[in-house]
Amino acid sequence: VYQNYGEGLSSFFNARNVTVRDNVVYDNIHANLYVNDVQSAVVDSNIAYCSNDRRFWQMGENPLGRENGYQPSRGLAIQDETPAKKQEDKLDAASKTQPSSHITIANNIAAGCMNNFYFSKNSGSPGKDAPANDIRVFHNTLVEARGDVVDAYSNVLFTNKINPDADYFVNSLFANNLIAQWPSGKPDHIISTWDKKNDLSFPPPGLEMRNNLYQFAPPANFLSEPGQVIADPLLFNAGGALVAGLVNPDWYNIQPNSPARNSGFLSTVVWTPFDFYGIARQDGQ
Repeated sequence: VYQNYGEGLSSFFNARNVTVRDNVVYDNIHANLYVNDVQSAVVDSNIAYCSNDRRFWQMGENPLGRENGYQPSRGLAIQDETPAKKQEDKLDAASKTQPSSHITIANNIAAGCMNNFYFSKNSGSPGKDAPANDIRVFHNTLVEARGDVVDAYSNVLFTNKINPDADYFVNSLFANNLIAQWPSGKPDHIISTWDKKNDLSFPPPGLEMRNNLYQFAPPANFLSEPGQVIADPLLFNAGGALVAGLVNPDWYNIQPNSPARNSGFLSTVVWTPFDFYGIARQDGQ
């Protein structure tokens, strides 16, 4: 799915029992893989990237709200978005009060986007007064966010546009992800948050973060997490040219001596039995 002047693969308000698996998605100008106010979904073993084709970059207000500039799209995105009036009219009363819930984002590769993973709650969204429930993000490889404006991109971005003091997750997990970003001197290029006060301590109650690998240390407002690894992940070809239609997922495999190998969270729960290639996964791999 590629080169659309909108979203690529997306599921919207009140969707349930959604599965998005084994797709190649790139150069969709608003977002590549987009889950918006969905009550149950699995997004598994896809590759989403933003190529060097600047026809599919956009100019607009950047997510940190500082200035305008060209930037690519987003790779993997979960959002509680404010619906248009015609969309809101189609929602039943119960759906108008439900936040995103029961969403698994696993085994995906995202590369070269403004945000390779993005989560946002908007002020006019369905369920804006309730936390996102059971959001599980694990075993994803997120490589090199970028953009023309230095403050406009972050590999992983969490935003809360409602009440910066409110808890906006419950029973949620961000674990065993590999976040590769070339050191730039700006810690928020690897992971960042944005809220109305812009000083959110992370993670908030209800979101557990653990055993993620970061190529360099996250910003100071991110609390140290159990099992955290800060090191070059030693991917085979993380700097491969992002040419539309020619990106190879094998580039993002870890080398035999990678510090990411066997450093994951050893869970008693089988989150997903297979990896990106359909090979049986052992916990911690």
